Amino acid sequence: MKKSQLVGFLLTLFFGPVGLFYSSVPAALGFLAIFVFIDFAPIVIRAQFLWSASILVSFFTVKSFNSKAAMEESRRQERLQIYRQRWTKVAMEENHQQELLAVAREKQREWDGAPERFRRGLPRRWPATKKKQTEQDGAPANK
Repeated sequence: MKKSQLVGFLLTLFFGPVGLFYSSVPAALGFLAIFVFIDFAPIVIRAQFLWSASILVSFFTVKSFNSKAAMEESRRQERLQIYRQRWTKVAMEENHQQELLAVAREKQREWDGAPERFRRGLPRRWPATKKKQTEQDGAPANK
């Protein structure tokens, strides 16, 4: 989810370095540490410097976060596309198998519905090789 530059600007404008928590926790902690541990300048000068610097840093951290979020979103979309392609292929294979099974069932129904004398007179066609077919019909295999 993207973050807003305007919200980041307003938070750092009103709250200073504390407003950086919206865009970057490490940056906010860094600015607060600088404010607390550096005491070579009076507190008013430190506050002014850190306040204005935190506003500038806010723009860069929000931009960095948004670019990372966009990259992750594009990766997620690519993964979704790959998964969709795989599942479409699997579904198509399953459909093909179902069609083949339906044809085989129909052929079996036709065979079962044929009169007995018709079934005795014709050898059943097995979906196998020619060698296996002749062996199943009772004739020797031709080599």
